[in-house]
Amino acid sequence: MLAETIELIQSDGWMMKCLQAVDSLRLPDWYIAAGFLRNAIWDALHAKSVRTPLNDVDVVYYDLGDRGTALEVEIESVLGARCPAVKWEARNQARMHLRNGHAPYRDSEHAIAHWIETPTCVGVRIGRDRRLEIAAPYGIAENWSLRVTPNPRIRYPAALFNQRVREKRWLEHWPKLEVEWPPEVQLAPALVVFDLDGTLLRGRTVCELLAEPLARLERMQQLERFSTEADLTAARNEMATWYRGRSVSQLTAGLNAVPFAPGAQEAVALLQRSGITVAIASITWEFAVECFARRLGVTHFIGTRLGPAGTVEHVWPRDKATWAHALCRQLSVPSHRLVAVGDSRGDVNILEIAAHRVFVGENLPPEITDVYHAPHADLLTVARWILDRLDAGA
Repeated sequence: MLAETIELIQSDGWMMKCLQAVDSLRLPDWYIAAGFLRNAIWDALHAKSVRTPLNDVDVVYYDLGDRGTALEVEIESVLGARCPAVKWEARNQARMHLRNGHAPYRDSEHAIAHWIETPTCVGVRIGRDRRLEIAAPYGIAENWSLRVTPNPRIRYPAALFNQRVREKRWLEHWPKLEVEWPPEVQLAPALVVFDLDGTLLRGRTVCELLAEPLARLERMQQLERFSTEADLTAARNEMATWYRGRSVSQLTAGLNAVPFAPGAQEAVALLQRSGITVAIASITWEFAVECFARRLGVTHFIGTRLGPAGTVEHVWPRDKATWAHALCRQLSVPSHRLVAVGDSRGDVNILEIAAHRVFVGENLPPEITDVYHAPHADLLTVARWILDRLDAGA
């Protein structure tokens, strides 16, 4: 079917004009993908004389050197000037894995292979030899088969696939399509609670990150050795004096550049996309926890609170468990759908109340049993394990 596909595109002056416009930009590893070719094939199979309108024309490219969004906007603007009747959408696939909760994509075709419906996983470009090149990770014959099936390699919620097919009204536009509707299973709500220091973050603690710009790092490292609540109370009271007279934005200015643990952003995105609530429970300063929670798109979090007058409302490990229990009640999450992810003895209390337990620290506390022990694990791997456990109803 490859020859038929190329002939179809070459005989369509509008498609070739779009391809030539994108080709002129010399984008790295580019394709026009998704509905651009998928719809053209379905139109041909339905003998349509008028093109089915596209919501937009999807341009994908792969550029590790510039993963911001400014270039995407510029590309759309330039293409809009060259083909003003077309609504363009450009996306750098070197960054899109973060939004989609996947491991980093290797190239544009690898990204295309992750899309929700099999016939959508297709793209076309003009190659260096000026010949058309087709990206069809699951075979171009799938597009000519009139079958609409879920991605065979990447698991998406059945409800998401079904919703997209209905909302796009594909069966109205192309009645010969044969949709493979996956069954939707209604699962109870679920909650995954992550620790922050050592779990979502690796390396320096939040307190150390806050202390360094204040020239207090050495003293902070001394305070980090404290273990009793009395000593930690005194340490927090001392830290509160360091922060006096500084706004939260001043104190957290450097935190936005702190990298998360491997796979953390992808893991949170995957869990949230699967309909699972994600929360962060930490004993460190709540204003810093909020900064990291905001970066991850997490709305439920707890930490030690610093009042405007320098008063400290302490959070201890046992409080994390109490808070998670209360959050479950608030969100109507049954006890068998609570997951906790931690890395130290400070997470024992919350791990003990969780039905599913993940420990990413090196030394597993002996009192914690029935746990997935994955020292220093990539958190995307952890998220996939969590989904498997929750889907199995274990």
